[in-house]
Amino acid sequence: MLKYVVAVDNYGEESPIVFPATFTHNRIGTLRLAKIVSAGFCMRVDGRWIVSGESESLQVQSRPEDAALLNRYFI
Repeated sequence: MLKYVVAVDNYGEESPIVFPATFTHNRIGTLRLAKIVSAGFCMRVDGRWIVSGESESLQVQSRPEDAALLNRYFI
């Protein structure tokens, strides 16, 4: 299983960042390249991304639309 955050830029565009589970969400979130709007855990199942959970350190949750975003960026 991997972790992810979704960041939104100054133009309102959301972009996912996927990273190893050994990193904390907070470690990625402190890059402060953009506002973090959601975060959680992700994995590929049958060629599609699924998301779940939340980031306690960033105090944001995964959202249903995050799976679609990951599938758009990383298929």
